Amino acid sequence: MAGLLPVAGLAQETGPSVQGEIERLRAAIEEHQKEIEQQRDRLDQLERLVSAAPPLIVSSADLDTQRGGADGPASGASQAVGKAPEEEKRRPEITAISDVGGVLTPRGKFVVEPQIEYSHSSTRRFFFSGVEIVDAVLIGAIEAADADRDTLTGALAARYGITNRLEADIRVPYVYRDDTERDPIEGERHGATGNGIGDIELGLHYQMNSGLNGWPFFIANLRAKSATGKGPFDVDYDIQGQQEDLPTGSGFYSVEPSLTIIYPTDPVVLFGNVGYTMTLADNVDKTIAGTQFERVDPGDVIKFAFGMGIGLNRAISMSLGYEHNTVLSTATRTSAETVDSDRLQIGSFLMGFSLRLSPSKSVNVNLAIGATTDAPDVQLTFRTPFAL
Repeated sequence: MAGLLPVAGLAQETGPSVQGEIERLRAAIEEHQKEIEQQRDRLDQLERLVSAAPPLIVSSADLDTQRGGADGPASGASQAVGKAPEEEKRRPEITAISDVGGVLTPRGKFVVEPQIEYSHSSTRRFFFSGVEIVDAVLIGAIEAADADRDTLTGALAARYGITNRLEADIRVPYVYRDDTERDPIEGERHGATGNGIGDIELGLHYQMNSGLNGWPFFIANLRAKSATGKGPFDVDYDIQGQQEDLPTGSGFYSVEPSLTIIYPTDPVVLFGNVGYTMTLADNVDKTIAGTQFERVDPGDVIKFAFGMGIGLNRAISMSLGYEHNTVLSTATRTSAETVDSDRLQIGSFLMGFSLRLSPSKSVNVNLAIGATTDAPDVQLTFRTPFAL
């Protein structure tokens, strides 16, 4: 018994010190746990900030002028910081062709696009029907025409992403027209104006592939144009067959299937579009200057366009291209005969500029300059798409 006493005494002496060490370690563990909780709270806050912030586009080829942001898509080689969906990482946009667009609006996003468009056409024609005896000596009938046509169109367009690959759009225009025709020989002048609702358009666009692994984007488009505007056979004519007021629409329904191809190759985006517009014939039953017009079958239109876009920096991009429309013969049946018109070749050089104001808003300017006789001299369009 005596030999156990020192051991018991040692235990009594060391017991409080061990207990204190345990308490000290427990306090240190609790302190570390508090620090861990604080770090976790800070990390959660940072994650919420990152997820709420818009993706930062860092590619120089960003042509994101409409459909990912304002209509505001991102460039084919862009990289995003944050949690941007995969479908929005590659959104090349075409600023030169306003009714073609780029890769489609994301699912659930609604884009509104006010537009204003000005078009000017001038015609200077000299006709001679007769015999030329020598240079500058003509015997026969001479006719001359000098005409200026100005059109101002305000429109409200809207797009909605049904899915990430299917988009629907609508465009409602209001048209004002002012035409002036002069006879430089007789000195006579005739002018007319017209204003009102134009032809409302509906469209569907489907992205056929993902555009990954070096493939271009293929987009199938289907556009239908109504006859809500006043057509050329709906206006009044005087006894000489001149219009007393001007039409604001075509007067005929049309359907246009087309295919858009977009190939991003940093810092340039190449694009092309081919389409065919089918215009439906209609019975007009209209008498103009003594001639009874019974049925008109407007000529269909073969369309193609191509060009390229380039991002100058993160906010500014531009596009250059060419568009050509071949209008086939129009068949007009009167009470006396059926007449087929000549084909028209309408070609225009295209230029587009885009200024990105924010991830959801941009300002776009499109310019078309006539390259053929039948094309308008100039057509200028301003668009301000923004996402809701």
